[in-house]
Amino acid sequence: MEAIMKQVKHQLKQKEEQEASLIRQHEVIKREKEQLQQTIQILSSCSASKEEAASSSTTKKPKEEIQEISSDESQQTMTPNHEEYPPLQTDHKKKWYVIFNGENKGVYDDWGIASSYILGKNIIHKSYRTKNEAETAYNEAYKAVIKDNVECSKTVLLTPQKPISSFTPQKPVSIPRSLN
Repeated sequence: MEAIMKQVKHQLKQKEEQEASLIRQHEVIKREKEQLQQTIQILSSCSASKEEAASSSTTKKPKEEIQEISSDESQQTMTPNHEEYPPLQTDHKKKWYVIFNGENKGVYDDWGIASSYILGKNIIHKSYRTKNEAETAYNEAYKAVIKDNVECSKTVLLTPQKPISSFTPQKPVSIPRSLN
């Protein structure tokens, strides 16, 4: 009975943690929604101000005011809080993947394909930033494997042979059990 009670308490604790997590997520979404609404208001006011400036006389003062307002307000509302948002990965360059061993060894440009050959298997692989680097690494590894195989084929393994003895078997000798 105590084990069941302990299990139910554990489940209740997990549900409370889930609830707290959902509340935090909800608050973050509310803040993001408010920021987006403020951005829409700023953009609509800027576009309305620009339309008025274009239709009215071509004085420089309204344009400067519009630019000052938009830059000040955009800095206030568009600057993300670094605590809320994790930094984005800026490295969106294409990567090349080399599989050095296994039946599907080679150079791949798609992780989806390469990972299907790699994951869950004892496969040696590495990613490179350029195709040239990947092909060079693959070719060097291939040359090393070929060289190792050639060197191994030159070695001769000697198997132990049965020793030749000069002893010739004779008839068994009977030994008396007692000397009485």
